[in-house]
Amino acid sequence: MNCNRLRTFLKGCEEMKFSVLVVTYNSELPKLFCTLQSILVQEFDDFEIVISDDASRENHFSEIERFFAERGFENYQLVPHEKNQGTVRNFISGLDYVTGKYVKFLSAGDTFYSEHTMGNIYNYMEETGSAYCFGLMQGYRRERDGTLVKVNFFHPFDLQSYRRRDEKKIVKNLVLYSDHVCGAAVCGEKNFCVEYLNKICGCVVYEEDIMQVLAAVESRPIDFIDDYVVWYEVGSGASSHANARFAELLRRDVAGFYEMLYREYGNGRYEKYIKKRHGLSGIYRVKNLYARTFLRFFVNPDSLRYFISALRQRRHKVHMLAEREVGLLEKEEFWDSAK
Repeated sequence: MNCNRLRTFLKGCEEMKFSVLVVTYNSELPKLFCTLQSILVQEFDDFEIVISDDASRENHFSEIERFFAERGFENYQLVPHEKNQGTVRNFISGLDYVTGKYVKFLSAGDTFYSEHTMGNIYNYMEETGSAYCFGLMQGYRRERDGTLVKVNFFHPFDLQSYRRRDEKKIVKNLVLYSDHVCGAAVCGEKNFCVEYLNKICGCVVYEEDIMQVLAAVESRPIDFIDDYVVWYEVGSGASSHANARFAELLRRDVAGFYEMLYREYGNGRYEKYIKKRHGLSGIYRVKNLYARTFLRFFVNPDSLRYFISALRQRRHKVHMLAEREVGLLEKEEFWDSAK
């Protein structure tokens, strides 16, 4: 079935409760299987999986179809692309095939935290009316011998502003300090995600997470679920050259986005922060992190207060729960089932 026929078919389908959009680009198949298995084991009975591949050398669709067939799962769509279009447009085109009310984004190697995560997110969004939310992340890496190593993950650095629902502080942190929520921990209403991804796609190619800044500036800040929602793989093993090249692409995205923000929102409710960020744009062109941080403290002393607050939160482990459910990746049987 070609893409046009798929789209026609999907538009006639009844809306589902939940969709998971897995975006891929030259993804390693074992990591992708791990991600997909974490979706299939969810104790939630009304969901679909959409996989949108951004013109990989090999999209592995035949292996994916076999993986689903072996597990008796049929509610999925595979969306290929002939030309690489970048992360933001890959998300947008994948969303064309999503029929769920809510959509969770995942990449190969990242997984739902536990079997109950999808249901927990759905119930939270239904009960609170949230259009866009995030939860805690558990970083991890898996050694060659199969050992699971947990890695603490501190994003956003100022988590307490979300616990207090301090909208002004959230916007300030996002605009002035780029204290973003990691996209792996985010879930949103489909229509919300389509709206804001389309708003940024003219100036952003890869940095899809930055849509949360625009949403917050428009007084629609992201909500916080005080629970673990995702295992986030750290240390992908990519070459330093590839990492440096991609970092430069992200830097260009960020620069282009903030130029748009200044141009279109520089006289709005949060103009103070937006204009200040625009005035600091030269500092953000400095590639060396330590030099950039020093210059930021020198030119904007208020950032030191933010930095100290973030360090205190990290020291007091506000990004970690004292009591938590045992996660999927801590269960050996999960790894066996994902093969």
